[in-house]
Amino acid sequence: MDHIYTSTYADAKDAITAEDRLDQKRPVDYAVGAEATAPREIQFKLTSKLISTVEQKLRTDWTIEAEQDARSQWKVDVESEMVPMLSDETARETDRRIIEALYAGAAYLKCVPFTGNCN
Repeated sequence: MDHIYTSTYADAKDAITAEDRLDQKRPVDYAVGAEATAPREIQFKLTSKLISTVEQKLRTDWTIEAEQDARSQWKVDVESEMVPMLSDETARETDRRIIEALYAGAAYLKCVPFTGNCN
């Protein structure tokens, strides 16, 4: 859901065009704009974005003999040991993909510190 301005507003301090999003373009002074012209109008617009997925698979296997040996000698259930390890590895792989995407996206953002000027 995007909140947008419905009309174009221009005054001495700022300029807002129709379809500007409220979170990206804010008036410098609401009082100046409201006193000089008609009040600013906003609306919300529902938009959709394509979300893609990546299939991840992990596999482990063991023999019945190995499971029986582990249970009889060490009182260890092999399945209850392996499933949490697979779950942890899946979470680590997902985190790696997110960090790589953030790192790749950060290369395109250029900001001047303390000024708010970002391209």
